[in-house]
Amino acid sequence: MTKANIKKLLRTRNLKATELRLVLLKIISSFNKAVSYQEIQNSLIKFDRVTLYRTLNTFVERGILHKIILEDHQNFYALCSMECTVDKHQCQHIHFQCNQCKEVLCLESREPIELDISNHFVDDIEITASGLCQDCHN
Repeated sequence: MTKANIKKLLRTRNLKATELRLVLLKIISSFNKAVSYQEIQNSLIKFDRVTLYRTLNTFVERGILHKIILEDHQNFYALCSMECTVDKHQCQHIHFQCNQCKEVLCLESREPIELDISNHFVDDIEITASGLCQDCHN
């Protein structure tokens, strides 16, 4: 993602293009996968943890990133699609974690995911799959 695209994305979400926001989105977009909090923190040099945590939460709230919490309580972050908004995340996909290398990927579905939840008051659905990624399988 170019700096101009990042600035445009921030503008569409009514956010200022601060140095941390620009650097953070550049880092996350460069991975082309979901990125752990630890990987993000290790990629930054001069920002404190509280500011990083608040910025990530702001990006989630504004529909720029979505947060993936795995069974081991490790947090991963991935870029949202442009259909996500401040009001509603439109990311309908499965998160895949490789059992060997532990990478987390967003797997897009060809068909919308539909569940019969008509008798329940569901705020959020998180579907996670595990196995071997293509690199570890070969």
